[in-house]
Amino acid sequence: MSLALDIRQKSADLWHMQRVKRLVRHCFTLGPHVLIRVADLPCMDENCPEPVTQISVTGLDLTHQVIVVHRPLAEVSAADIADAAQVRP
Repeated sequence: MSLALDIRQKSADLWHMQRVKRLVRHCFTLGPHVLIRVADLPCMDENCPEPVTQISVTGLDLTHQVIVVHRPLAEVSAADIADAAQVRP
């Protein structure tokens, strides 16, 4: 892979991470002091061929919540985030 393609892919990944963070802040009306981490990880389920997007939310009181969306980072929508948040225990 050339350097230009590598940079283009990394910038696209970063753009989608920031987009998902904005969606999470908007869906749950979170303030700027809440830490949101987004990661594209391989799915551990054998029946799921795609990667999953893991969203970790840490509040000021250090409570930690994890939301898993079974879609690649580039395909995550606000509806996916809301659905995954309702499913978690």
